[in-house]
Amino acid sequence: MEKYKGSDKFVNNLSLFSGDKKSQAAKKLNGLSFLADNSKIKNDSQFDGLDFSSTVKKSEFPLNAESIKAKVAFLHCCLNSKKIENLYFTNYIYGSMENYNDSIGINFENLFCNSDIVNNKMKLINLSLKNGERIKEIFSSCIDFNIDLEKYAIYESYITNEYTQVSDGVGKGKFRAFSLYDVKNINSEKEEYWLIVFLLDPHHLVCPVSTKNKSRDEVNEEEYKKAKEFDCSLKELFRKKVIRKAIKKEAINWID
Repeated sequence: MEKYKGSDKFVNNLSLFSGDKKSQAAKKLNGLSFLADNSKIKNDSQFDGLDFSSTVKKSEFPLNAESIKAKVAFLHCCLNSKKIENLYFTNYIYGSMENYNDSIGINFENLFCNSDIVNNKMKLINLSLKNGERIKEIFSSCIDFNIDLEKYAIYESYITNEYTQVSDGVGKGKFRAFSLYDVKNINSEKEEYWLIVFLLDPHHLVCPVSTKNKSRDEVNEEEYKKAKEFDCSLKELFRKKVIRKAIKKEAINWID
């Protein structure tokens, strides 16, 4: 994996995903994942990593990332671009410079320059629903190490800015970021909450939504066909933004 300056930095003394990632299945975020703490989960629970209200006492610890101000960090794999034809997914983008200042380019820049935006307009992903297996397969394909996704709360964040808006059919822009929710120093005065971005979805193909005239699957297939020939990676867009000093990579909290 390509290393950027600062990629081995400690985030508030929290070095996440250290060691040999490939050889460690379901590795926890430096042993901090609250879902790894069995004391938080009822013994008779049919816990699937999704319906937290029925399995964890919220009074013990804030599960809803929407109700707190989490710190934001990025895994390098969020810059990976993938095309998965049978799942109608791609996060490659058009051209190399054509998109530099279009909706995708501006939202991309906004995400890395103002990472707190990840805390806005969030939605908890429920992998137990009809589309869950497809979503899980996309996540697993895009994360470049082994992890048990059902042990983490996963959030989708709607990324936008005041200058550009491209509708997804229901009045929102298309650009989405997906993050793992984790906590450091659980049940202590030094408790910290983290959203760790692992996947970017500029075309809204991970969790597409239906419109008045089209089903979710029809929207998914249609939007995929528009983007399936795109060949510019997010890593390439990031590189160009850094070269032009639109993004300062040393100011980003990288985790790997």
